[in-house]
Amino acid sequence: MHQHLDASDPWTLEVEWPAFVPASASPAAGNRTARSMTPTATGTGTHTSRYPASYLRRWSYAQQRGDGYLSPKPQPWSTADPDAITHVDYRDLPPIADLLARAGYDGHNNAMKSVATRSRSHPLPATGALPTSVLDAVARDGLVFFHNVPTSKGDDYVELLARRFGHTLRDTFYGPSWDVKVVPASTNVAYTSVFLGLHMDLMYFEAPPGLQFLHMLRTNVRGGRSLFLDMAHAWQVFACEAPADEVAVLQRVPIHYHYAHAHHHHHHHHHHLESGSTPHWLAHAHPLVSSASSSGMFYAPPFAGPLAPPSPDDVPLWYRAMRRWEDHVRALPMVEIDLRPGDAVLFHNRRVLHGRTAFDADQSQSSPASASASEEETKKHVRHLRGTYVGWDEFADRWRVAQYQK
Repeated sequence: MHQHLDASDPWTLEVEWPAFVPASASPAAGNRTARSMTPTATGTGTHTSRYPASYLRRWSYAQQRGDGYLSPKPQPWSTADPDAITHVDYRDLPPIADLLARAGYDGHNNAMKSVATRSRSHPLPATGALPTSVLDAVARDGLVFFHNVPTSKGDDYVELLARRFGHTLRDTFYGPSWDVKVVPASTNVAYTSVFLGLHMDLMYFEAPPGLQFLHMLRTNVRGGRSLFLDMAHAWQVFACEAPADEVAVLQRVPIHYHYAHAHHHHHHHHHHLESGSTPHWLAHAHPLVSSASSSGMFYAPPFAGPLAPPSPDDVPLWYRAMRRWEDHVRALPMVEIDLRPGDAVLFHNRRVLHGRTAFDADQSQSSPASASASEEETKKHVRHLRGTYVGWDEFADRWRVAQYQK
């Protein structure tokens, strides 16, 4: 962090220390049975440490200034107007080919590879991939819409968009990116056409993904509007208006989140593998809101399992509090938007709740799904998105670099 100190500081504190050899540099380093593990003086030499004023101000114990590091500061919002959210034209972003060239990629012998394939082995530059205003919008609102994102086959543009926000993608058992469309006889409500209530993804992970990206590739169904609500605002209001004991119990009592179907069963209490299958056994318990995490909100009713109450006496109070919370959320305005082919959305998965209205997969609208779809494809009734995740730390890294360069 020293390279980010203010070079214009009017003064610098200098402290002279006796020069020591730290234990890690001594012959006994790593050996707990060694007789001497303390630093040793190296004669009369001294070491001088210099502390600029900006450093001292940032880390002053006398003033409560947070942790001293730059961190994204969310601004809770409540709106039903999609136009109140930041919208970005993908065509205005720096071209991927230019960013790959900056990253040292030589595409002369790989012209036949897809753009996504070429970018997977060459992370995009940490600077210049996005306007700072877009990074700030994500940090502030946790929700941004993109338009005119290419839908050409063979190029996974949701991955390309996500790589502008982080060094790597958050790979899961779904893969680095994945499809969202109706799957016959699916046991996951996300892969059906029925109403999908507000929720967060992968709450059965210890650290659920930070950013989620969804890119609409094709749609010709009636319905299927995307829903978004800022849980940071919802909880802020709820915590002020609800009885204190109900607020406390939702923060104290964890909920077990798990995911199970014919191919994947996520739960950490079991380790049995059936012959011929490759199930995953993952689960985790989170309270609705936790102060132990900087993004400590966890809400996914479709994947909620039993409670994990510290005491059985907490259970009736928890259900009463959760009923009040559910009624509160349903009464709030939410952004409702009809994503069209070429539209994409980015949202903070541990802050912004997302959902989808039901859609009729048996009735198509008169317009084709996209200009590149074949005549046969337009006859099918499809709502097809492509998604991926990026870790919050990955995004915060890019955001801080942009702030220091302002």
